Amino acid sequence: MLPSLGCWAPTHEGMSHFDAAVWGNAFATQLERPDQLAIEAAALAATIVLAGEDYRLQKESTEEQPITEGSTTNGDAVAVGLGVLAAGSSAAKWIGGDQGRDAEVLLESIILTDGITEILKHTVRRPRPANESNDSFPSGHTSFAFSMATFLQRSWTDDHGGWVGYLAYAPALYVGIDRIESNKHWPTDVAFGAFLGVLLTNVVYDAHYGEAGRPGLFGVRGLGLEPAVGTESAEVALVLRF
Repeated sequence: MLPSLGCWAPTHEGMSHFDAAVWGNAFATQLERPDQLAIEAAALAATIVLAGEDYRLQKESTEEQPITEGSTTNGDAVAVGLGVLAAGSSAAKWIGGDQGRDAEVLLESIILTDGITEILKHTVRRPRPANESNDSFPSGHTSFAFSMATFLQRSWTDDHGGWVGYLAYAPALYVGIDRIESNKHWPTDVAFGAFLGVLLTNVVYDAHYGEAGRPGLFGVRGLGLEPAVGTESAEVALVLRF
């Protein structure tokens, strides 16, 4: 029996969305990826550090409005723009032949981020700075903006490498600052919203695309050699996972 080189073929692991191991691995991955962990940890640390300064920072920001001039119109437009970019990116990849995988990741990221944000809003029931309602914590605009930024960053970096993808966080940060300067949210609402958007989108992304040793719902991105031994022959297949 001589080994032969098999075909180049895409593969799918066929795992269930309800497989706890897939999601557990995705959470564990956050602790092993410095680029992801640094952003998540910074947002969570900001939530804790700013807790004692909420009132002062809110007062100063709404009085001075140095960055956004307190325009919710501009902040909303930037958030929508991030969503459009993310949707356009996933649509382009679908047309390009990724079988809608990026689109699936994007949709699930939006649903999970928005769902948990709303649950927290109606559980915590924190009054907004202007006392217009009791759904201040966390900021939904910010969690959405950082979710879209994270999706764009991960997708771009996986395809092209480098640091350019991280620029997507700049407009997301603008959205967060705008929510403070327009007197819609406290600084801690924004910081924790950013944390949720980044963490949950990274988890959804990693749960689907996986990594070496931790296959996700789509298997593992990249190339690899896999042996296949039968009763009459042995093969080594070159497999493309995406």
